[in-house]
Amino acid sequence: MEQLALTAFLNRLFGSQVTALLEALHIHPKHPLTPISNSSAGELLVALLLTILFIAVRSRLSVERPGGLQHTMEGIHGFVVNMSDEVIGHHGYKYVPYLVTLGIFILVCNLIGLCLLYTSRCV
Repeated sequence: MEQLALTAFLNRLFGSQVTALLEALHIHPKHPLTPISNSSAGELLVALLLTILFIAVRSRLSVERPGGLQHTMEGIHGFVVNMSDEVIGHHGYKYVPYLVTLGIFILVCNLIGLCLLYTSRCV
């Protein structure tokens, strides 16, 4: 499979260190020169984007004048709270932050994957 530009960049910067770490753990990568895969690079990108998103939401929280992003995040949070009450029960509230983060992570990974698939077929 062809490497994406982000994957090639990460392999150029960190490929030797990742290979050395994997070898120290007795894991032998299939391609030692390019141990970082497209999916791993995509997950790192999504984690970085979501960290920036959550910091932006946290910095703009307001009781008097909530913005559109705050309304969206509160809606997602409310949806997950209701689902956890129905599925897990009343003790499920402690899992809500994890479930919200995991759900948004999976959603963004899938959307980026679809965009990459669509653009690679159009080229």
